[in-house]
Amino acid sequence: MSSDKPKFKTSKLQKSFAVLIVACVAIIFFAGFDNVRAKARDTKRQSDAQDILRGLELYAARHNGLYPEVTDFDYGGWDTTIEPDNTQPRFVEGLVREGILSGYPADPVNNEVYFYRYQKFEAGDFGCTQPFIVFQIFNFEATHEDHGAAACPERDFGQEVPNGFSIQRFE
Repeated sequence: MSSDKPKFKTSKLQKSFAVLIVACVAIIFFAGFDNVRAKARDTKRQSDAQDILRGLELYAARHNGLYPEVTDFDYGGWDTTIEPDNTQPRFVEGLVREGILSGYPADPVNNEVYFYRYQKFEAGDFGCTQPFIVFQIFNFEATHEDHGAAACPERDFGQEVPNGFSIQRFE
């Protein structure tokens, strides 16, 4: 005599197993999707940095080798893309005004962990003999290999953004 109970239990077990597999696949998919989105944001950060650096170089070429001044000292002397009054970062204003940049680049997340910053220093600051600027991507989401370089004898700016990017230019 055959009983319906074993078939019912097997069918219920198979359905539960199928639901479990679908749930695992969905979790893996969405976790992978978050990684893809984070990598896309990091790629955008790298692209923005290239645009900003080219813009700064062009600005300096137009202004006898001088880089934009920092007039907005809201973060320890740094002009950042996270402005407390929701204004645009001041160091790129001249770049936009002169048509060097078409808009105001900002980090894709642009919060207290992910942002861009810029500062201009005088000759003699931190042991550097010439005036200089430092531009930084404060943080990448994925571990990043290329951290750029920005240092003076008395200060290594790159150490301040261990998973970011730093670049230094001298006037």
